[in-house]
Amino acid sequence: MNVELNPIRIYKKYQRRYHAARLKRIARSYCINGYRRIYHFHSRKTAGTSIAKIFLSLNGNDGGRLFDELAQQADRPMLRDGRIFAGWDKRIIESGEYFFAFSHLCFDDLDLPAGTFRFTSLRDPTDRVLSHYRMLLDFGQLENPHSSFQEERHWMGATFSDFLDRIPRQHLQNQLYMFSQQFDVEQAIERVSGLEHVVMFDELADGMKQLSDKTGIELGLRHDRRGASQFEIEDGDRVRLKEMLYEEYEFYDAIKSHVAVST
Repeated sequence: MNVELNPIRIYKKYQRRYHAARLKRIARSYCINGYRRIYHFHSRKTAGTSIAKIFLSLNGNDGGRLFDELAQQADRPMLRDGRIFAGWDKRIIESGEYFFAFSHLCFDDLDLPAGTFRFTSLRDPTDRVLSHYRMLLDFGQLENPHSSFQEERHWMGATFSDFLDRIPRQHLQNQLYMFSQQFDVEQAIERVSGLEHVVMFDELADGMKQLSDKTGIELGLRHDRRGASQFEIEDGDRVRLKEMLYEEYEFYDAIKSHVAVST
């Protein structure tokens, strides 16, 4: 049986294999203060996007533009100035073939290779939920909102109290859920305490400076994605929200104390 060979297809297949082999060689060459790669456990609304853009901005690059490019090719790593970046994709993240990667995947859902510098960023739980709500208000005013809005707009209702009635617990207590899908406070504390670094949102500049010291990478500071929607929570809703976040506050306060002692 004769099979007609397509030279263009053969060339593209060769290109993909050559590129993959090249990325693997580059990734194996990394030595980051004794580590092979850096990974960020990104709970939403904890400055994670800003942190990713800081890494993407190395060598003077436009971190915002590169972040958008990476989002367009989330199933493939990005090579810039000898550094490989990856986001969101479980297969790439678990392969370990990158310089820096991040995702919203939970601790239980990832099997990171040895030699990975692991860190996360944490924020006051009430402030984080309010920021999430303001983000949804912003999305509701856009013609082409973020894809996540298609699901999350159903949580909104007419009031913030409606939002609290509807938001799933894993999103309400997203920082706790990131490190324990059973919402086990002790388990989450143990796992975060075992990470190489924790950045506290309220002390972002200090946290990034410490991250620079630990990795040997000169990291600047940027914080964007500030919501435009004006919203002030009523006292009754604030009390209710804090009660709903009780377990996450136990977790957050314990980690905040641990970070304060270790710095």
